[in-house]
Amino acid sequence: MDKKKTAFDVVKAFCRAWKLGDHKAMLDSSTLTYRGYHKVKDIEVAFGSKTLIRFKVKEKETIVPAMVDIDVEIHYKQGTAKYNRITKVRCVCERQAFDASVNGSWGVNPISALRERDLPPKPKTKESKK
Repeated sequence: MDKKKTAFDVVKAFCRAWKLGDHKAMLDSSTLTYRGYHKVKDIEVAFGSKTLIRFKVKEKETIVPAMVDIDVEIHYKQGTAKYNRITKVRCVCERQAFDASVNGSWGVNPISALRERDLPPKPKTKESKK
């Protein structure tokens, strides 16, 4: 992981890799802690059945300076069903595994990307009320 990359950068890289089905690149965008205990096969099992169609990185919530949650709107296909959801992706900046520090490199916790919820309904406009 590159120390110059931001949390937004690694979330985008993770999602681009997911969209391409590149599980190794998804693992490469993960935290050092996750990579120390998981392999590409774990990413394949968790995400392989979901074909990401598009995504949009939204808002960031800072938990502590070295840990943020980023909302990502995801549109994916699983089997024949299509889903439009939002997920809260946790990013941690680490110097080494289990050592969160603003002086480290950002990575995604892939498990957090599985926490999905429905998109909020779109507000009705005057035209849609007719």
